[in-house]
Amino acid sequence: MGVTVTGSPTFELHPAGPYSGVCVDVIDLGVKVTKFGPKPHVRIVWQTEHEISTGDGEQAPAIVMTTMTKTIGKDSNLRKLLESWRGKPFSEHEIEKGFDVETLVGIPCALNIVHRVVGENKYANVSTVMRLMKGVAPMEPTTHYVPFLQRPEEDQAAYLARFRGDAAAPAAPRGVDVLQDIEPDGLPFP
Repeated sequence: MGVTVTGSPTFELHPAGPYSGVCVDVIDLGVKVTKFGPKPHVRIVWQTEHEISTGDGEQAPAIVMTTMTKTIGKDSNLRKLLESWRGKPFSEHEIEKGFDVETLVGIPCALNIVHRVVGENKYANVSTVMRLMKGVAPMEPTTHYVPFLQRPEEDQAAYLARFRGDAAAPAAPRGVDVLQDIEPDGLPFP
């Protein structure tokens, strides 16, 4: 699926396996030049039930994310992810109407995380996103993540520059600290 989250010296790699999660952010990354030409991209961010150290002796839900081309065409990875998460395919009417990916914020799910090694780097990849099984309590978002649009403008600009591959882009801070209360109304998942 091409959905990669990396570990770093200051953040631990998410363990492999199945986890409950909740979508906490959808980031429009704009257009990036790919080997197939310029393509619009979107990043979906989840908190999972796995807790990690925040560095100050506290524990917080781990963050995993996926980045993909922002299209729901017939063979697109985003459409496959959304249909798996919804538990049903999109109807032709839904495709014609379009899908607002920002409505994903607050939606619980089951995530399967797999580890892959590329060279000397180890990656935690989101391999599958599904509806929660019946009887499983949905995870509620916590206050340990700052949504992209609530970050300072200079942090947003640095984040987007790094995504586009601007070598001069400063390191963007991770989104940890505040998450506004989310009321999941008008959910796109029947």
